[in-house]
Amino acid sequence: MDVDGVQYSNFSPEKLLPLLKEELEKAKAAKDHKKAGKLRNQIWIVTDLSHGVQTAIPKADLIPILQNLPGFNQDKPAVKKTSTVAVEDKQLKALRKKLKQIEDIKAKQAKGEKLQPQQVTKLETEDQLKAEIKELEELTQNLMCSKPAS
Repeated sequence: MDVDGVQYSNFSPEKLLPLLKEELEKAKAAKDHKKAGKLRNQIWIVTDLSHGVQTAIPKADLIPILQNLPGFNQDKPAVKKTSTVAVEDKQLKALRKKLKQIEDIKAKQAKGEKLQPQQVTKLETEDQLKAEIKELEELTQNLMCSKPAS
């Protein structure tokens, strides 16, 4: 696996991704937004790298993230460059859809309708959802700003 001219051996996304996703679920359950955000970022990076895509994240920011992943050892060079903006757009769309559902539930609640338990649970996730949307929008903006001119 190559990142900005640095080779990483012993990298196994097949083993690493399930571990990161499991940790993400634990962080979500614990409502640890900061950890969940970091794990989401690591998942995106590992997925991109496993598909031979170089992220648009500056090397100075990327290397510490990679060093915190289990199974990374440095060796030598080679790289492919592409943007992950489309993936983030898809994720943003899904998160915004959930936020719209929450707004609809709030409107029902304002009209005095009795809410079902799962609707109440969904309402409780609003702040977390807004934080995820903000984080993803910032990430997408950073990727778009650092995208090379064609």
